[in-house]
Amino acid sequence: MTDPPTAPFARQAILALSDQTLYAHEVLIRPPGLGAEQFMRTLTDAPAFEARQFTHVMDQLRQVSPEKISYNVSSAALPHVPRWIDRACERGLNPHQLILELTSEPVDQPAIQAIRERGCKVALDDFFREPFAYHHLIDTALDVIKLDRHALYVTHASGRRALKNLMAVCADHGIAVVAEGIETEAQLAFARDELGVQYGQGWLLGREELFPPAAAPEQERTEHVVR
Repeated sequence: MTDPPTAPFARQAILALSDQTLYAHEVLIRPPGLGAEQFMRTLTDAPAFEARQFTHVMDQLRQVSPEKISYNVSSAALPHVPRWIDRACERGLNPHQLILELTSEPVDQPAIQAIRERGCKVALDDFFREPFAYHHLIDTALDVIKLDRHALYVTHASGRRALKNLMAVCADHGIAVVAEGIETEAQLAFARDELGVQYGQGWLLGREELFPPAAAPEQERTEHVVR
């Protein structure tokens, strides 16, 4: 079986919670008929596919997206990402637009340094859910953490205090925080008002849209909700 050259993708808005302005779009791979993780397991040469997909997405978005582009990379691909960025910049990408989301260990520290030296930001995805994540606040030069949706379901006092302490550590280190999975007004208020999270994404703030938008069924096109 031959791997596809690229796969369809969608974008989901990441908004500033203070005023609902657009901060970035996260890129989400959306292969037809399969979930993203299942699709990646079917590939015979995943690193080569990831390289092609990165170039494809950057070529598409750099022409229409002045805001930041948040893009997930696997730990296996991370050592190759600086070279991908160089090629994309030769084709017109502004590296300051790009946020690279790290999705799993191991974290390649030299690669992260090379990515940041090119002007890109580095984010740690699924923070709070993954047990490895906490030591990276100290060990890894991060610009952003993405707070997993499960954090928004914490109701007991000790858990909420721990989250507030985490926000204080991030503030001390100059790390921005994005709350994922905001689906209710109560979750929005908790993230913004109680935790002091700067940015958020989720169905309440804007559903994902296939790119280009004309490829999406009419009923799935949803404008950002400004609150």
